[in-house]
Amino acid sequence: MSYIESLYRNGQVELAAKETKTAIRLAKKKCEEQLSEIICKLSSYGLVASEDVENQPLNLVIVYEINTLKSKLKDEMSCEEINLSDTISSILSKIVEGRNLGKLDSDTNNNLLLEVLIINLQHRLFTLAQHCLDSMERPFTDVDFEFRIKFAEADLSVKKLGKDEQSFKKSALNVRIKGITTCQDALVASLKECNSSTIQSGCITLWNLCLPMLQPNLRNQIDDSLKLIATALEDLQSMLVLLRCQVHVELAKCYKDQERLIEALENFSKALNLDPNGQYKETIIYNMKCIDLKTNLYKKPESIEEKAGFLLEQAKAARNAKAKTSASFAESWRIPSTKYF
Repeated sequence: MSYIESLYRNGQVELAAKETKTAIRLAKKKCEEQLSEIICKLSSYGLVASEDVENQPLNLVIVYEINTLKSKLKDEMSCEEINLSDTISSILSKIVEGRNLGKLDSDTNNNLLLEVLIINLQHRLFTLAQHCLDSMERPFTDVDFEFRIKFAEADLSVKKLGKDEQSFKKSALNVRIKGITTCQDALVASLKECNSSTIQSGCITLWNLCLPMLQPNLRNQIDDSLKLIATALEDLQSMLVLLRCQVHVELAKCYKDQERLIEALENFSKALNLDPNGQYKETIIYNMKCIDLKTNLYKKPESIEEKAGFLLEQAKAARNAKAKTSASFAESWRIPSTKYF
C-alpha cells in the first residue's frame, strides 16, 4: 500500500488507481484479511471503485461510501454537486439498518457514526449531527471515544445557534460559555485517561469555541481555557506549533489586561519561540516592548513607534480604570449585561 500511496502523492493518480484494482483482486484471492485494510485506507484517496466493494461486508461498504464522500469534499466539490444531505442520510440509514439486523456490532456502529458526525459538524448539518449522536449505543466501552463524543456535543451545542453563533447577544454568549465550560471540563478529565490524539482534538475544539471571545471586553472570561490548552499541548510537546503560538499570544494578552505582566511576558516569549513563520513576530515584540516600558519607570521610549506605543498604553490604562469604576457602579445597580459588554 505504501507504493500506491506514494504514487498518489506524486500525482500519478491513474497508475495508483490501476495498482489499487490489482491489489484488491489479489487480496480477494489470497488474503481476505488485508482486503479490509486496503479498502479502508485507499478509498480515502478516491482510488477504490464501487464494483470493488460489491458483495463485501456491510461495514466495508459503509467505510467506502464515507471515505469516497470525504475525498469528494476534499476536492472542493460543492455540497450541491454531491447532494450532501441526501448522501449522508443514505449512509446513516445503512448504519442504523445494519445495527438493527445485527450486521454491525456496537463499536463498529459507533465508530461509523462518529465519522459521519464529524462531516455533519464541518458542514453545519445539525439535524443529521444530532441524529448521529442519538443513534449511538451507550455506555461507550472506549474512553477515548467517549471523550471525543463529549467534545463533539459541546461543539454542536454552540453550532446549533445557527445565525446567532457569532452573535454577542447575552443569550448567545451564555450558550457559548456553557459549551466552553462543558468542553473544558471534559478536556481536564481527558488529560488523565486519554491518548495524545484525543487530547489534541479536545484542545482544537475548545480553541475554536473560544475564538469569538478573543476580544478585549470578553477574553478575560476564557483565560482559564486558554491556559488549559497551552499547558496540555506543551506537556504533549504537540506538533500543532501554530496553534500553540496563537494560544500563548492570546493568553499573554489576557494577563496583560489583568496587569499580570511577568506572566504576560513569559507567554509572549513562548509564542515568539513557537512562531513558525514569523507571522506574529511584529505583534509579539511590540507588546513585549510595551510591557517593558510599563515595568521600567525610568526607561524612556526611544523610537517614534515606542513613544506611540507608550502613549497608547497610557490611554488604555486610563480607559480600563474608568471602565472598572463604571463596572463597580453598574454592579451596585445589578445590571447583568455588564459582564458581557
